[in-house]
Amino acid sequence: MSSTSVTTTRLAAFLSRLNPEQRAAVSAPEGPALVLAGAGSGKTRVLTGRAFYLMEACRVDPRAMIVVTFTNKAAEELRNRLRTYVGSQELPWAGTFHAFCARLLRQHGSALNLPPHFSIYDTADSEQVLGALLSEHRIGRDALTPSVLRGWISLLKNGGRLSGRHPLHGLAMELRQVYDVRLRDANAVDFDDLLRLPLEMFRTNPRVLETLQHRYDHILIDEFQDTNRHQYELARDLARPQNNLYVVGDDDQSIYGWRGADFRNLFNFRHDLPGARLFQLEQNYRSTQPILDVANDVISAKKSREAKRLWTPQPEGERVTVRQTAHAAEEAYEVVGEIEQLMRREGYSFRDFAILYRANSLSRSFEEVLVNRAIPYALVGGTRFYERKEVKDLIAYLRLLVNPEDDQACRRVLRNPPRGIGDVTIQRLADAAAAAQCGMGTILLNEARFGELPAAIAKRLLPLSERLQSLSRRIAETNPVQAIEWVLESSGLMEFYRELDDTDSEERQANLQQLVAAARDRCAENTLTTLADFLTEVALVSDVDEYEEIPDRVSLMTIHSAKGLEFPVVFVVALEDGILPHARSRESQDELDEERRLLYVAITRARERLSLSFAQNRYRNGVVTMHDPSPFLRDIAPEHLRGWTLPAGRMEREHQGENGSHGSETWQRERIPSLASSLVPFKIGDVVEHPEFGIGVVTAKSGEASDLKVRIAFEGMGSKLLAVKFAPLKKLN
Repeated sequence: MSSTSVTTTRLAAFLSRLNPEQRAAVSAPEGPALVLAGAGSGKTRVLTGRAFYLMEACRVDPRAMIVVTFTNKAAEELRNRLRTYVGSQELPWAGTFHAFCARLLRQHGSALNLPPHFSIYDTADSEQVLGALLSEHRIGRDALTPSVLRGWISLLKNGGRLSGRHPLHGLAMELRQVYDVRLRDANAVDFDDLLRLPLEMFRTNPRVLETLQHRYDHILIDEFQDTNRHQYELARDLARPQNNLYVVGDDDQSIYGWRGADFRNLFNFRHDLPGARLFQLEQNYRSTQPILDVANDVISAKKSREAKRLWTPQPEGERVTVRQTAHAAEEAYEVVGEIEQLMRREGYSFRDFAILYRANSLSRSFEEVLVNRAIPYALVGGTRFYERKEVKDLIAYLRLLVNPEDDQACRRVLRNPPRGIGDVTIQRLADAAAAAQCGMGTILLNEARFGELPAAIAKRLLPLSERLQSLSRRIAETNPVQAIEWVLESSGLMEFYRELDDTDSEERQANLQQLVAAARDRCAENTLTTLADFLTEVALVSDVDEYEEIPDRVSLMTIHSAKGLEFPVVFVVALEDGILPHARSRESQDELDEERRLLYVAITRARERLSLSFAQNRYRNGVVTMHDPSPFLRDIAPEHLRGWTLPAGRMEREHQGENGSHGSETWQRERIPSLASSLVPFKIGDVVEHPEFGIGVVTAKSGEASDLKVRIAFEGMGSKLLAVKFAPLKKLN
C-alpha cells in the first residue's frame, strides 16, 4: 500500500472518531470559519484535525499553512498530534503569535532597520530601562514604579489611551518615546514590539506583506478569544485575499482582558469576514455532568455571550461540594483533610489534586497545612526556570555574544560572577560607549574600540574582554549546545556556583546544565537552530510552558495559571466577595464579567470531583476582614450542590443587582448535629467515623474536656461542627 493510501485510510479513521459537530468543523469548505469550542470539547483535536484534513483531503502544502496558539506547550502538543496523524510527512509551522512575529522580524526586519540578531527584552529588562529613565527624571519609586510605568507604556503600544487622571500620565507618554529609542539603540524589542512592529512593517513595506500572503494559504489560530487588537489585525492581513482564516475559541474562557485580550474579536470575526461559517462544540469530554451543571449555571448568568451549554453522555458523578468555614485556616484544614480522605478511600494520588485561587497571596494557609501534614506539593507560578538568577546570568552572556549592543545583558555580564568590577568602572564604560555611539558590549568585543578606553579602566576590563572576544570567535560557526558549554567553561559561572557557600549550590549548577539540555533538545528537533533562534524561544517561554506534572505532588496555583490544565479533583478556594470577584471589578461590567469567566475556567479544570469553598474571616493586607460569599455562587441551582443547605440561622449579605441597585440575600448555614456520645480526646488530623455522616478528618477544634468541639470534614457531607460529648465519634487512627 502506498504512503498516500495509508494516510487516506488514517484520515477516514480519524474522521470516524469525531462527533458530528467536530466532523463538520474539521471538513469545512475553504474560506473563513469560526469554531466556538466549549471547555473540554476537543478543540485541539479539531484544530489539528483541520490541518490534517487540509494536507490530505485538500492537498495543501504544509509549508503554506501556519498553526498559531498562545503557549509553546500547546504548540508542542499540536505538533505531536499532527505527527501521529501524518507520520513522517513534513508538518506545518506551529507556534505562538510572539514566536511567529519574532520569526518574521528576524527574516524581514531590515525593512525597519532592525538587525536579525536583535534581543528580546523580558519584563525585568524593560523595567530596568524604565527605572533608569525615572531616575534620570528624578521621579521617586514612591511616586511611580517601573512596573506601573511599564503597564502604562504597554497600554499605549497596544493602541490604548491613558485617562490623564494620574499627574504622571503626561510624563509616561513622553517616556514611551525615549524608552523606544533606548530599545532601538540596544537592537532590542519588548513583547509588545513583537506584535506591533510586523504591522508597522506591513504598512510601510507592502511588498513584505504580499510575499507572506503568497507564502501562506491557510492560517489556523487557537484560543482566538485571547487575541488582542494587533494579533487580530495581523491574522486578517496575512489571510487576505483568500481569507482562509480558521479560528477556534471560546468567549466563556476569555480571562486575559487585563493584558489586552479582547473576546469581542470572536464576534467581530463574522462581521468582518462575510460568509464565515460558524461551528459550535458543546459535547464535553473532560468533566462529569454534575460539574458541567455548575459551570453552566455560573456562566449562563452572563448575558452577553454566545449561548452554549456543555453536556456529556456520561451523567454519573459526585455532586459539587460547597464549604463555608469561619476562618481561612479552617478552610485550609478542611481541604487538606478531604485530600487525605479521598486518597485513603478512593485511591487517588497527590498528583490528582489541584488547589486553585484568585491570587498567589492566598496560598499561604494551604502551604502551612500541607507542610504540617507532610504532604508534598508544587507551587506553580513561583520563580520560573528562565527567571532564576543563575540561568539569567548565563543567558546574559549568550545575548551579549549574539548582540553586543544589548546593554542590559552587558551590565549583567560585568557583575556576574563577581570579578572586582565596580559601579565606577561600569559607568566609565557606559560613558565611553555613549561617546562612541555604540553599545558597551561592542567596546568589550572589539579590540580596536577597547584600546580607546582609559588605561585604568581597560586594565580592569581586559580579562573579561579577552574572554568575550575569544568566545565570540569560537561560537560564530558552532551550534547552540557547544556555544553554551563553551560559555559555561569560560565565563566562570559554573565555578562560581560550585564554590558558593549556599544550600542551593548544587541546584544552581544543575540549572545551568539544564540550559545545555534544553538547547540539545531544540537542536535535536531542528538541526538548523541557531543561537539567536534558541534565545528567541527562551525569551518567549510562559508559565504554562514550564508546568510539568511533578510525580505525586498536590498542585497549588492561581486560576490564570491553571488555564489549559485539568485534574481529577479540584478545590476552588477563597470564593469570597472582594476576592472573586475582585473588589476592583465592581467599577466595570466588563471586568466583572471577566471575573465570572475566571470562575468558569476554574470549575471546568475538574474531571471527577469539584469543591468550592469560602471563609467568613480572612487575614489579608495586615488585617482580618469579614467576607460574604462570592455573589457568583448564588447563580448555582441548589440541587447542583451539596454540603451547604440545611438552615440553622442566616447570614445576610448585600449584593449588587443587575441594574446596579442593592438588595439582600439569604445564605444558609449547616445545622450543627447534637447526638449522644461518650467523651473522647481528639486532635487535628485524626480520622474518625460517625454512624450517620461516615468517615471524616478532624480539621479544627475549640474548647477542652467536656466543652470540646471539633470540626470534621466528612466526605460528601461537607463540614460539621460537633460537640464531642454529644457526638458518637470513633477514632480510626
